[in-house]
Amino acid sequence: MSENYRSRIEKRKRIQEQQYSLKRRKPRNKFWKKFLNICLTLGIVMLLFGAGAFLWIIQDAPKLDETLLKDPLSSKSYASDGKTIITEVGTEKRDDISIDQIPNVLKDAVIATEDSRFYKHHGIDVKRTLVAIFKIITTRSLENGGGSTITQQLVKNSFLSIEQTPTRKIQEWYLAIQLERRFSKEQILEMYFNTNLYGGDIYGVAKAAERFFGLSPDELDQLTLEQAALLAGIPQSPNRYMPTVEANLDRAEKRRNMVLHYMNRHGYISESDMIKAQSTPIEDTLDIQMPKANK
Repeated sequence: MSENYRSRIEKRKRIQEQQYSLKRRKPRNKFWKKFLNICLTLGIVMLLFGAGAFLWIIQDAPKLDETLLKDPLSSKSYASDGKTIITEVGTEKRDDISIDQIPNVLKDAVIATEDSRFYKHHGIDVKRTLVAIFKIITTRSLENGGGSTITQQLVKNSFLSIEQTPTRKIQEWYLAIQLERRFSKEQILEMYFNTNLYGGDIYGVAKAAERFFGLSPDELDQLTLEQAALLAGIPQSPNRYMPTVEANLDRAEKRRNMVLHYMNRHGYISESDMIKAQSTPIEDTLDIQMPKANK
């Protein structure tokens, strides 16, 4: 009898403990359920707000005018032999070339330096963009962001102002995606090479190769590794790296050597090729041509 009584008491205690435990658990479950609902609601509101802000910003983005992607060429006056240039008219000196005329060593140098995942993204390199956003937040400066792909650089140079604002950056992302939808990677590379500024009045890689190395557009396949690396590095800061200015030569050589380092890091050249090219004095690779007088 006592044993049955004791077992009933113990059983009742277990039931009471379970009920007490359930009572304590319910408020906790209720709290977390309420907390998750609040987070979900806030997330949806922020998402809708962000989407609305994005649509409001891109409605003022410039249209993708293809003519702006191909800048006007300078006009030339030739001597009676039909080959010798007497004068070149226009504030921007350039020669338009096709992607087939650009040697692989130059393409490799630019991609390794400016956009190593160029053939993998659709206008925006998400990884580099996130790193750039982190830099902007931590340094509180848009100038420390970086992360622009080749496509974004082309968009920025062709359609947007040079001001550094969040609005302009969002428009740049939007236009870069649109550009990738409309043009192939090779077409984008071609436009990039033809519109880049290489210092002063020199636009386009063909005109730069002519001015710095004495190579015509049909002779670009003669570019050496050192010359290609120099050309790839100049657009980051043209007037600081343009080798026609003697005061720039030391900076230009350091920038060239950094490009060679990137080429080695991304597997385009061997370490021995990198070291050999880096040890070549920049003066030995130059053949500066004087610009023709404007009229």
